[in-house]
Amino acid sequence: MPQPEQAVLLEQIRGETGENWSSIEPRLMAGIEEYARVGYCSSFGEWHPHIHAIGFALQGPRGERYGLSCGGPAYLLPKETMLSRIAPRLLETAQRISAEAGTVNPAE
Repeated sequence: MPQPEQAVLLEQIRGETGENWSSIEPRLMAGIEEYARVGYCSSFGEWHPHIHAIGFALQGPRGERYGLSCGGPAYLLPKETMLSRIAPRLLETAQRISAEAGTVNPAE
């Protein structure tokens, strides 16, 4: 997402979360940094102690934005499995969908 758009969205989120912003902001910013670095965001028990998930964004052919994720119980999807097996497959899926749609990943 272009920086100006991201700034507007972050300001909107800050306004809507009110007093909770101070606890949400660090995790949100870490997710933005992780997405920029590896192409996806992950959560290994941060939002729910027994749930692991990895997600990424896609842009549609008319500029629409989508979020896709894979998640489930931590005992079935341990962190190492998510990082070594699921993440590469999700990134490949993102590339294939983007190629099919004729778009590029919005992080690029």
